[in-house]
Amino acid sequence: MDLLDKFVKYLASQKQKPSKTTIKNYKADVRQFIDWFNNQFHKKFKPGTITYELLESYKKSLTHLSTSSVERHLSSLRKFFTFLKLEGIISKSPFELRTPNSELRTPNDPWQLRSFKDYLYVYNSSHLTIKNYIMDVRQFLTWAEKVTGVKDAWDAREKNIFKKIDSFLIQEYKERLLTEAKLSPVSINRKLSSLRKYLSWLEEEGIIRNFEVGNGKSLTPEVGNLDVLTSRNQKFKISNIQDQEPLTSHVKDSEYSPFPPFRLVQKI
Repeated sequence: MDLLDKFVKYLASQKQKPSKTTIKNYKADVRQFIDWFNNQFHKKFKPGTITYELLESYKKSLTHLSTSSVERHLSSLRKFFTFLKLEGIISKSPFELRTPNSELRTPNDPWQLRSFKDYLYVYNSSHLTIKNYIMDVRQFLTWAEKVTGVKDAWDAREKNIFKKIDSFLIQEYKERLLTEAKLSPVSINRKLSSLRKYLSWLEEEGIIRNFEVGNGKSLTPEVGNLDVLTSRNQKFKISNIQDQEPLTSHVKDSEYSPFPPFRLVQKI
C-alpha cells in the first residue's frame, strides 16, 4: 500500500472522519502535489526531501487556482505531512521547517502554536474552532508569562513558561476569568477546554512532562475539571466536550479566603 492509500485509510478511520467528498479532495490535492514533484525533479517522491521552500515553489505554481482553492491544497498537504509525522515516516512536517530565507518568514514560535494548529487541522477541527483554540491558548500564555515573570528572569532556564504551568496557576487563571474578567461559565469552560487540549498535545509531543499534583495524577487530565461558581453560587462543572469521563475537582474555592493576598498566602 503506497503512502497516499495509507493516508486515505487513515482519514477514513478517524472518529470524526471527513465526508467521502472531502477525502476525495484530499487525495486529489496530495496526488497533484506528488505528480508535480515527480515531473519537476524527474525522480520518485520522497517525503523526507520536502522542504518549506519547495512547498512555496509549489504554491507559486498554482496560479490557475483561486486563493481559497490554494488554501485548500495547502491544508490537504498539511494534513498529509502531519499524518506522515504521526506515523513516524518523517521526523518533522515541512510546514515546521521554515528558515530565515523563507518568503513567508514568521516570528519565533516559542509556544509551538503553529505545530499545534497543524495538529488541529489533522483532526478536522473547523477554522472557527482552530481560531478559538489559538486565541484562548495565546491569551493564557500571555497572562502566565506576565504573572510568573519569566521574561524578566536572569537565568535562561527560568524563561521556559512550560516549567511554570501547574494546577495552581491554572486555578488562579480560572478565578481571574471569573472575578476580574467576569466571563460567563460557558466562556470559561471553552477557554479551559482549549487549554486542556493544548497541554495534552504538548504532553503527547514530549514538549512537557506529566505534572504531578497532589493526588499523583498528571496535570493535563486535571485542567478540565476545575469548578466555576455561577452568579447564584451554584457550581458549574468545567469539562472537556470531547472527553466525557467523570471528573472531580481537586481544589475547592471554599478552602481559600476571598481576599486575594490571604488566598495567595494560603495556597503557598
